[in-house]
Amino acid sequence: MIHIKLGPAKPATADDPMGRDFYGWSPDQSAEQLFARNRGRWLFGARAGVEQYVAFSSTTTKQVVLVVRKTGMEAAGGGKWAILGDILGPGDPVHDQLIGQPILDAHRNPVTYVDHPAELARRCACGCGEEVTGTRMFQSGHDQRAVYKRITAQWGGVAGFLTWFDETFGSVEATPENDLHPDGRPVQQDEP
Repeated sequence: MIHIKLGPAKPATADDPMGRDFYGWSPDQSAEQLFARNRGRWLFGARAGVEQYVAFSSTTTKQVVLVVRKTGMEAAGGGKWAILGDILGPGDPVHDQLIGQPILDAHRNPVTYVDHPAELARRCACGCGEEVTGTRMFQSGHDQRAVYKRITAQWGGVAGFLTWFDETFGSVEATPENDLHPDGRPVQQDEP
């Protein structure tokens, strides 16, 4: 998770590349205003590209004041970047776990990276509800389980899928180049 610490509100320069009147935290801003004024002009490390969430903390209140699900980043001039994303509101589990919590770290750098708290662990993309960590999207084997479930629902099983595929796209002949070993890896030409 990207963690951005916001100081008290300060006027922006007249030539601010993002057209802001001010940036920083003040209690009278809506979540939309807070994000618009503070989403950009940051120096990010390589890790920023893979992070899914951005938490903004106030150095005044010492609390998390905004959480965004990052959808991308855009250049903001001078080698700096701006976050693109969706503001998370009440009812979203990440929002509810973080808003109002103590500032996520005590580092002086305004941009840091923190690991997801255990309560914010992502769930397996197959829909089983099990927790996944790191960059994984599925629990081990759950991607295959999800594919097979959908194949069975649509075509009655693998044989039905193969028939449909061959009728739609033409059959695929078994050759050493496209054969698969039972464990899913390509068969080498010197293997049985």
